[in-house]
Amino acid sequence: MNLEQLNLSYEEFDDEKTALVVTAFNRPDYLESVVNSLNECSELTNIPIFFFLDGGIKSKQKENATKASNLKFKNKFLKAHKFNMGCERNVLNSIYYLFEELKFENIFILEDDLVVCKNYFKYVFKEYKKINNNNNRCGMYQGWNKCLLSADNKKYRLEEHEINNGEHLWGYLLTFNTWQKIKPIVDRYYSIINAAPQGENFKFYLENVLYGNICNLYKTLINEFNITDKKILERYNSLPINPGQDEIISFSMRCVELDRYFPVVNRCKYIGKEGLHSTEKDFNQLNLNKVELDVF
Repeated sequence: MNLEQLNLSYEEFDDEKTALVVTAFNRPDYLESVVNSLNECSELTNIPIFFFLDGGIKSKQKENATKASNLKFKNKFLKAHKFNMGCERNVLNSIYYLFEELKFENIFILEDDLVVCKNYFKYVFKEYKKINNNNNRCGMYQGWNKCLLSADNKKYRLEEHEINNGEHLWGYLLTFNTWQKIKPIVDRYYSIINAAPQGENFKFYLENVLYGNICNLYKTLINEFNITDKKILERYNSLPINPGQDEIISFSMRCVELDRYFPVVNRCKYIGKEGLHSTEKDFNQLNLNKVELDVF
């Protein structure tokens, strides 16, 4: 792909080569809501937006492609996988492609179940830069936080941030600088999951065949990086361990002593009531139904 031929501008992102990735599988109704929210983010006007659509019998690529086409910004691209990659490989494949092949400096990562506020990406980039300029341990910023504050209480905490020590990795900005530091660890995880055959049973293969290798990787990394934090040891020395891509990215950042930040007041809303790893019952039990995306 020759991006130089396009009329791109990264002025909104300090002239750093920046892109947005959106991954999707079989929830076009969710993707429609996500795209509608993206259309309110004018900072996306001149940067490339990549939709990575997973494949397989259960996928809804055509429907997802139609929803993606409703994005009003001109620089959008679709990558439709021929087989079921699984969420883990789909997300990581997009990161490898944009950083290693297309040489981007920053990537925003969004899945098909996160609705964002107006000008979300400008906000996340600005807050990351603000913290990173004063703290070299800041390796990532995201606008998601399971904030249960009322709209009135949120008004007083709009400028506050916290270190994310366990919240979901949703709607985040990943920089190439951070990627370089965590990539050797992520590579080891990716080599495990990439051993899965092409087909329709990636989720089964991941959870029943590769799971033991992933658990062993975490145990090895704990020893290699001399991790002694009791909470981390309790999390990874007991089952079940989350075998997904977000978990390895988060853990890799701990290994290289980088922190993830988020705002006290959420700037996006998770809408994934139904999916590969959740049901509406789970959604409600986790109080995700109580998180509102308030406008200020």
